[in-house]
Amino acid sequence: MPFPLSRLARFELRRFRGPLPTIALVFVLCVPLLYAAIYLSANWDPYGRLGNLPVAVVNEDVPTQVEVKAASGSHTTTHTETIHAGADFVKELQAKRTFRFITTDAAEAEDGLREGRYYLTIQVPADFSTNLVSGQTDSPERAHITMHRNDANGFVIGSITDKAKDSVTEAVNASAIESYFRAVFTNLQTLRSGMVEAHQGAAHLASGLDQARTGSSALASGAADAQLGAGRLASGADSLSTGLARAHQGSSSLVTGLDQLQTGASQLSTGADQVAAGTQTLRDTVVPPLTTVRDTWPQVQGDATTLATDAAALTSSVSGTTSSVASDVNQAASLLTQIEAANPDLAQDPRWQQLRSTTSSAQTRTDQASTRAAQINARAQQVQRAVAHSDTLTTKVDQAIADVNALNDGAHQVASGADQLQTGIGRADAGARSLDQGLSTASRGATELATGAHSLQTGLAQLSTGASQLDTGIGQLATGAHQLAAGLKAGVDRIPVLTADQENKAVQVLSAPAQVDMTVENPALYYGRGLAPMFFSIAMWVFGISVFLVVRAITGRALAGRASSLRVALTAWLPIGAIAVAGSLLMLGVVWTTLDLAPVHPVLTLTVTVLGALAWSLVAHLMRTALGTPGSSLLLVLLILQLVGAQGLYPSQILPPFFAHLSPFLPMTYLIDAFRVVISGGLISHLARDLAILTLFSVVNLGLLWLVVSRRRTLRLKDLHPPLITP
Repeated sequence: MPFPLSRLARFELRRFRGPLPTIALVFVLCVPLLYAAIYLSANWDPYGRLGNLPVAVVNEDVPTQVEVKAASGSHTTTHTETIHAGADFVKELQAKRTFRFITTDAAEAEDGLREGRYYLTIQVPADFSTNLVSGQTDSPERAHITMHRNDANGFVIGSITDKAKDSVTEAVNASAIESYFRAVFTNLQTLRSGMVEAHQGAAHLASGLDQARTGSSALASGAADAQLGAGRLASGADSLSTGLARAHQGSSSLVTGLDQLQTGASQLSTGADQVAAGTQTLRDTVVPPLTTVRDTWPQVQGDATTLATDAAALTSSVSGTTSSVASDVNQAASLLTQIEAANPDLAQDPRWQQLRSTTSSAQTRTDQASTRAAQINARAQQVQRAVAHSDTLTTKVDQAIADVNALNDGAHQVASGADQLQTGIGRADAGARSLDQGLSTASRGATELATGAHSLQTGLAQLSTGASQLDTGIGQLATGAHQLAAGLKAGVDRIPVLTADQENKAVQVLSAPAQVDMTVENPALYYGRGLAPMFFSIAMWVFGISVFLVVRAITGRALAGRASSLRVALTAWLPIGAIAVAGSLLMLGVVWTTLDLAPVHPVLTLTVTVLGALAWSLVAHLMRTALGTPGSSLLLVLLILQLVGAQGLYPSQILPPFFAHLSPFLPMTYLIDAFRVVISGGLISHLARDLAILTLFSVVNLGLLWLVVSRRRTLRLKDLHPPLITP
């Protein structure tokens, strides 16, 4: 009858008699406790003891003065306030007690950091207060705080102190933002009063621009009308300039003609004087002889012939076709007619009318003189014939005397008219010259008037365009002013009038507008509590490596017995499994009671611990039974792989690709996850999956152990001389 398995296991344990074997067994039993308890106690709550970590604080800040404005109704008062931002910052740090803050100077802080007396230095510069309140000015500057650490004092503690940078920055920024918004709300009423005044000014501006728009519209309309009038003026000035230019040309021709007429009149006057002198001489010469003729007829006949000859010459001078008084007078009359035709306006000039009248009178008298001269000539011829043939000489002589007297009178009248004609033509010439000068001056003035009218038209066109643009611009300004007034009114309405309590609340809210709340599911509470699943798993695995320093994996007696291979395998494993379970429970109990593990699922925690101890002892027993001492080395290699890839510290998503892909195939991955669920909480479905995988892993290891025991019960030659010692 075979012995029960428990009895066979007790036989193996009974070997540990005496002090030294017992101590060795107790040591192996305490391996999980030593590993897990020591590491967890050292790392259970390191952040809770940061208040003992010395940190040097150097405050070199110089307080600054700042002007604070306060609004009261429509009045604003200003007072000076001293800002001690550096001292306030140090006081706030010491009040929080995040670290053991020690206030010192820069030299002591630098020496202490270098020698390891301080793990972090915080230095507040001299311009900290000045830069912190510069946000209220036109040139804000960022306030700086210098933090200095030395990784030679420990990289991990350096990483921990580095996290203080965010909290310090947050505290400084919150203080600066609060100061800024407090200044904003302090000046809010001043801003509102200014906007009210700006709204009133904008309303007045809009009203004035409306009136200016009316005036600019009238200006634009008047400028357009003035432009039209200037165009008409320019057109009339052009016509006047053209007409006066033509009149000037005509007056120049008139002056030229009058000069010629005056020359002819002068010649006519001279000829008329000569004729008058000749007729006078003729009378003085002819009449006395005629008297004598009557007495001395023969002599008269001779004289009659002479008279006929002189009369013919006189007739030629007075009324000849060329170089006669009549031809000169007619030529002067013809020139006047041509001048009047070329200058119709002269017909209305009184002096011109007098000149024409004088010329006409001279022409009439010249005609009379010509007629008389012709008559005298005819009569002289008749006298000659009569003297030669007539018997009535006395009568004819008397008639001749009368005719000579008449001729003399006519010649004197012609001479007098010629003198009057010359005088009138001289006056007409002087008037024509004055007229020519006046028309020349008027023509130049008309040209300048036309040029000025065109310039006026251009200027008025520009004025009209500018007035239209001004009208449009003023319209836009008026629209903008109304919009500005409406916008300022809306802005004034939107600026609230806050009480002191409302202002303080608004400052607090705006300086920290968002509050981030984090809800932690299944909190680990302590740093060590979060690491416990990994350290528990590692401690039980280390037990599997160290237990075989004291306990044999399997005895030769058991292998040589007649029991089945499965029974032999179970008999060899049970003592190791029992020690593993006992040591693991001892580890769990000590950590539970001394470090306040407080698992969420106590019973399941015991179950996971027992299952983990059995699973790890099975795989350790399998490796040791199959490989001997190299099996322990392989267990160490597997431990190293699982330290990195079992997701004890980091999730697989941030692990290197090799370990991320290896993680699902490592058994410690599931034991760590199971411990997390039972200690901190989590999905029971994950726990069920983990327990199922660990159970399957244990069953597979037990089956492999059965096969290994079966193989080892068949002795081979190399088993008599093993290359490595196999207990």
